[in-house]
Amino acid sequence: MKGGRVPIHIMRWAPADYVNDPVVKLALAKRDLVASTFYPLFLFHAFMEGGSLPAHNLSLAAILGMRPADVSKAVSFFKEHGKLQEADGRLFHQRVMREVKAELEFRELQSERGKLGGRPKKESGGLATEKPPVVESESPPCAVRRAPTPTGFSREKPLPPSPAGGDSRPPILVAWSREACDAWIGRFGGTAPGGQIGKALKPLVDRHGWSEVATAWRSYLTQTDAEYASPSRFAATYGRWSGTAPPGTAHESSADVLRAAVMGGMKGK
Repeated sequence: MKGGRVPIHIMRWAPADYVNDPVVKLALAKRDLVASTFYPLFLFHAFMEGGSLPAHNLSLAAILGMRPADVSKAVSFFKEHGKLQEADGRLFHQRVMREVKAELEFRELQSERGKLGGRPKKESGGLATEKPPVVESESPPCAVRRAPTPTGFSREKPLPPSPAGGDSRPPILVAWSREACDAWIGRFGGTAPGGQIGKALKPLVDRHGWSEVATAWRSYLTQTDAEYASPSRFAATYGRWSGTAPPGTAHESSADVLRAAVMGGMKGK
């Protein structure tokens, strides 16, 4: 990848996004195998190269491992249908450019947080020490965005027991659900579906802890478009975002994958 940065090896959309694309369907309907072969290869390499590829026909053919004549034909097809654009001698796909930009910004943010010890700084320069208010609901609504909870607040650092000897778990659950909602709003804006997030993520947090689930949740939001984002879909495919098998199974079943794809497709309509 240009600039000495680590290449991006993960495509930031679900299979349903690709197979339901009208232009992809058109190429398949026309039995245009050249275009159908070219398009995913272009997307793969564009991600790894930082968003764009050379427009020079021979150079592009060498990268994709295709014949120059086939590459020329496929480029014309996808330009004609608005999937590829050209500028300054480079071919690019607008969504790939957006997703690469978002990934690089996320990496930069994580790097800056790491330099600060993983906890946000106050404007005065000191570490944030405020604890979130205690409320009764385990999954508060997220229609109004509250001040973000310090990232150091997690299940690994629980609150002390109450004077009456009660469990401090409700405030912790409030904290993680608020962080989950803030991550949603930060990615998509607007209002987060607080009830759905709390219902879908609570079993995962109980099983794995918020620290692990938070990493998978942010990865899912980063790699998913707003029209396909769903807390229940995240829960159903948790293993692919956390790098582990979903709860109760050794691996993600084909039925789970199909169900998640269908749910995402229905939500987008």
